[in-house]
Amino acid sequence: MIYEAFLRGMSRENIFMDVDSIPLGVNFVKVLEGWVDQCEVLLVLIGAGWINSIDPKTGKRRLDNQKDYVRVEVRGALTRDIAVVPVLLDGAELPDEAELPDDIKGLLNRNAEFVEYRTFDADVQRLIKKLGVGRSTEVQGGISDKPRAKKMINRDWAKHWVTPMAIATVLLAAAVIGILVSWTPGLLSFRKAEVTTNAIDNTRQAAEAKLADADKALKAAQAQAADADKGRRAAEAQAADAQKARQIAEAKLADVNPSQPANVQATVASPRFGQLRNTQIFVEGDLVVNPGPRGTAYSNDLCAQFCANDTACKAYSFNKSYQTCSIWHSIRSYTTNANLNYDSGIRLGD
Repeated sequence: MIYEAFLRGMSRENIFMDVDSIPLGVNFVKVLEGWVDQCEVLLVLIGAGWINSIDPKTGKRRLDNQKDYVRVEVRGALTRDIAVVPVLLDGAELPDEAELPDDIKGLLNRNAEFVEYRTFDADVQRLIKKLGVGRSTEVQGGISDKPRAKKMINRDWAKHWVTPMAIATVLLAAAVIGILVSWTPGLLSFRKAEVTTNAIDNTRQAAEAKLADADKALKAAQAQAADADKGRRAAEAQAADAQKARQIAEAKLADVNPSQPANVQATVASPRFGQLRNTQIFVEGDLVVNPGPRGTAYSNDLCAQFCANDTACKAYSFNKSYQTCSIWHSIRSYTTNANLNYDSGIRLGD
């Protein structure tokens, strides 16, 4: 949601989300290091289970792994001494110094910002305003303005200066020729006249050469402008394809909407839950994060079982990326969103 909010005010090429923006088949470590090397602001999103997130393969805490990509990104940004902003989600708190590895303890010295689900729009707009990015911050020179500025300067220079310089060169050559021709022939010896003629020819040739160079530069600038337009059209086509894919995903999501019990499958025997595979649920209600003992390796079935054993539990959501479990003891309202990183469920009858 934070990523989508930033995209509404910035170009996609200026914002990177590590769990969503890496193409298939590439070396993700090099991609992460490349973005950290060139970015000007790093947002570290910290939820309630961030500090104790467990790697299910090793059973150890993720931050204790020197190659964990979150630790790699934070360490790289702190080393570059750029703006590193801890963003605390839904009441999460900064960890204690003893809980962080030495190479990222500098994160605790950075000023943090807070984003709550219930006040999401206002909180994110405040964050964007404080960072001074996006289209609404032209006076401050937002991040989104920088890549395009250089291209526009080069294009404007070619458009407004190449042709006038060529014309000025030709006029200067014509003036020199006119002055030489206007001299009285009787005052010049034959030798002086020959020298004058050679000088006129040399000046004319130099002017023609400069005019040819100016034409060449103008054509190059026009070719660059055509390439830029072609790139823009390709980007628009990609955006249209992405929008189409999103509509298809929304259509699939409608097939598993909990308001249609005929399409619901149970995840556990009793009590039953409406299963929402590859779906994230946003609930207005009382939230409990990671209901099991510290160090529990969560799965979708385990998260559903915790909710089934808790008579007050009305819904649950499992984060596949971070193996965290969230359950709600009440539901005032809810929405769903297609997301491959989540599985969710709602107690049938609610």
